[in-house]
Amino acid sequence: MENSVSFRSESEGPITLRERIERAESFDMKAVTARFQKKTGTDPERTKLLEVELKRYLIMCAENQNESFGISHHVDELWHTFILFTKDYFKFCKYVCGGYIHHAPLEGRREMTATDAAALYKKAYETYTRTFGFVPPTDLWPITTENTKSSGGCGGLQECTGGPPYEPPCCDSHTGG
Repeated sequence: MENSVSFRSESEGPITLRERIERAESFDMKAVTARFQKKTGTDPERTKLLEVELKRYLIMCAENQNESFGISHHVDELWHTFILFTKDYFKFCKYVCGGYIHHAPLEGRREMTATDAAALYKKAYETYTRTFGFVPPTDLWPITTENTKSSGGCGGLQECTGGPPYEPPCCDSHTGG
C-alpha cells in the first residue's frame, strides 16, 4: 500500500512531538513488516511491537537532532529492513521526523569502547523515558551488558544521526545533517 502523505512547509513551523507520534502511528509499514516476518520468522504480534518501538526510536532521534543514541538489537533488526524500502523510509523520515535519519553503525570506530556504547544505550533508554513518559518495554529494550557487545552486523552498537535540515539519503553516509 502506498503511503499518501502531505508534508509540512517550513513556514508552518516545527513538527510537534504529538504530531510526530500521530504521523508515525498512521504510517503504513505492512510491506516492511511482512518482509521482516518472512526473513526472521518473527510472529505478527511481536513484529507489531517492534514496529511501534522503531517508530518511537526514530521520533526520539528527530526530537533530539544533535544527539546520538544506542538502539536495542531487536529494534535495529527491523530498522535494517525498513531502510531497504528506500522510498518508504525516505518518506517516513521526511513526514514524521522532518529530515532523514541516518543509520550509523558504531562498529569499527576505534574510538568507541564498550563503555561508550553502553553509555549511548543508557542515554537512549533515559531519553526514551523522558520523551514518551514511560520506560521502554524491557523485552524489546533489555537492560543487559549484551547491548554493549558486537554480535556481527550492528549487534546493538549503532546510533541515529540527522534530522532537519532535510537532506536526501545517501547509501554510504553514516553521518547526519
